[in-house]
Amino acid sequence: MSLRLFLFMSLIPFLLGCKPATSTSETSLAWEGQSGVPATNLVDACVEAYDASVDYFPEQVELQYADRFRVSYHKHYKVLKANVAGSEWGPDVSDTVVLVQCGTPAPPLEGELEGAAVVQVPVRTFASNEDGSIARASHLGYVDRVTGMAGGGIFNPVLRQKWEDGALLSVGESFHGPPNFEIILADQPGAVFLFTSSLNHTEALDKGRALGLATVPVVGWGEPTILGQAEWIKHTALFLNAEAAANSYFADVADRYLALKDRVAAQERRPVTIWGGPLSQGGRWWIEAGSWMAQALEDAGGHNPFLPDSGETAITLSTEAVLAQATDAEFWLTEHVALETLGAAGTLETIPAFREGRVYHIHKRAAPENDAYDWYETALVRPDLVLQDLVSILHTELLPDHELFFLQNIR
Repeated sequence: MSLRLFLFMSLIPFLLGCKPATSTSETSLAWEGQSGVPATNLVDACVEAYDASVDYFPEQVELQYADRFRVSYHKHYKVLKANVAGSEWGPDVSDTVVLVQCGTPAPPLEGELEGAAVVQVPVRTFASNEDGSIARASHLGYVDRVTGMAGGGIFNPVLRQKWEDGALLSVGESFHGPPNFEIILADQPGAVFLFTSSLNHTEALDKGRALGLATVPVVGWGEPTILGQAEWIKHTALFLNAEAAANSYFADVADRYLALKDRVAAQERRPVTIWGGPLSQGGRWWIEAGSWMAQALEDAGGHNPFLPDSGETAITLSTEAVLAQATDAEFWLTEHVALETLGAAGTLETIPAFREGRVYHIHKRAAPENDAYDWYETALVRPDLVLQDLVSILHTELLPDHELFFLQNIR
């Protein structure tokens, strides 16, 4: 992914003319043939005759696992709060967005709402430099509302084709820099979802709002559990008024996940399993410790010798330290798709996982020529498929006929 700093610098002239962060790009929609109290959320319409006594959100979400956002309902608007504790990548992120049913008035932005961004819902279009929100909208059936994404590095075949046809904007890569606001301003989407973890990203959030864009921080990456990560489908649904669809989708996925987790819990054998790989700088390794991936390993009946005493999601260690604690590792998971790129040649063979061919990468579903990896899309909304893959490897007897979906053996 490339850094497009030169494009970001072109924003400076725009930043001199700040204005309130309120989405104004929504096309007015008719609530045809309806009046009084809606039986369902309005996923494709605005209110024509506002009544302050009416609850316009009869379908609501309740969170069970997600820990990085909260929502409260107030008849014609929702208050969405996101937060994530600071990490080695950036500062604490705390943010409030008011989602107002279109056709109804925005509440006064005072008290706890002071400084909040306002977004009219349901959004008819949105851009995102974060693949997760795009994947969530796609699985909810709203892929047609995506008008801009980071670039062509998307595994979803529908969106990839639209991008190749020039029907989608490239708003800038997500991980290393801010989006290209000049392109987004021309599109005027109803919301702009921004990957938010570093100081650069939080600055981009504020600058986007200063330009009148409805920028929204996405901090799902900070969820400590895999079901918490998956429950962010409800976060995306809030902008689409698609709470009912999100509740149904997540309940099905969570039920399958928990049912398999319960089956695994009866297994006495818990093979030592490690998830990690070498960093680009030589001699250091990245090991999943308390992340949602490490937690999924535990749910799959593995034993992670690097479980942290505190809340670190991942740890970095020297090659020597990794080798010292990995002597009994029966399985190894990594992002690296070839043994050669794991390095430490001649020493990893002392570990059973490497010596006996039980090393797996996570990119079976990928189009590397397009820089597209489904692990960063579908895996975020289908933890049940992730768990099935892990269980079929660690406890083959429980899923003898399972065909790996995300994972692939490296030989």
